[in-house]
Amino acid sequence: MINDEELMEYNFRGFIPGPQEEVSVFLRRAELAKYQKSSHQAIVIVQYLFDVCPNWVRIEPTNRLHLWEAAATYIEENQGIFTPVVQVKKKGVPFWCSQEEILAHELIHATRIAFKESLFEEVLAYKTSRNFLRRYFGPIFFHPKEVMVFLFLLIGTWCYQWGYVFFFEVLPNLTLWIPCILIGLLIIRVMIVQTIFSLCLKKIGKLLKQPNKALGFALRLSDREIIDFAFTSLGKMRKYVGKAREKSLRWHMLTLMYPMENRY
Repeated sequence: MINDEELMEYNFRGFIPGPQEEVSVFLRRAELAKYQKSSHQAIVIVQYLFDVCPNWVRIEPTNRLHLWEAAATYIEENQGIFTPVVQVKKKGVPFWCSQEEILAHELIHATRIAFKESLFEEVLAYKTSRNFLRRYFGPIFFHPKEVMVFLFLLIGTWCYQWGYVFFFEVLPNLTLWIPCILIGLLIIRVMIVQTIFSLCLKKIGKLLKQPNKALGFALRLSDREIIDFAFTSLGKMRKYVGKAREKSLRWHMLTLMYPMENRY
């Protein structure tokens, strides 16, 4: 049985139990990776923002990433346990952001490896950016596959437009708006998600004795919990936490590390 001191150490190092992860699997995952050590300025950024020090995450330089990727987090299986590996390009880091920011972004994904959720994953990861526009609009895509689909539709639309003009000389007006409609829908989606996340952070700030720890607290929540916390009262939040900590190792960790205000 894991004691509170060990649980606090796991929390600090960024070993967070997933919402559906069994305790035995979590302990094996943490045991497998905890002896790995890495050092990078990105770890300092993540620790400052999210209250975790994931210095166990393996960081590997590579030249095998997609053209548009500066870094990526992959899952490696070892003895039936899944652990993250961050791969970063040896060359070709975008001029508009630093390597530290890119790695900090990926370390958030690595920390949440046991969270099989995508709605707020990129929102959390982009909180490591120093640029407001990247922090807000960076999560416009929730999954790498969405980038592929978007590019396919965009290029397909352009090819159709050029082909139509070549053969028929007159281009239907609607096709000119398709790229704008796609981008507009993505922007609306990211604005909705950012609004929900912002509401959740405000509620968490009122819930905790240390409001400045709200972002770190949110890192350890599921998508469903973030949405629920955004739209529920503080009283109901406290009741939920009280019940959850009796059944969930993750919530026991949360209440251990983040004391809450008692008043209603």
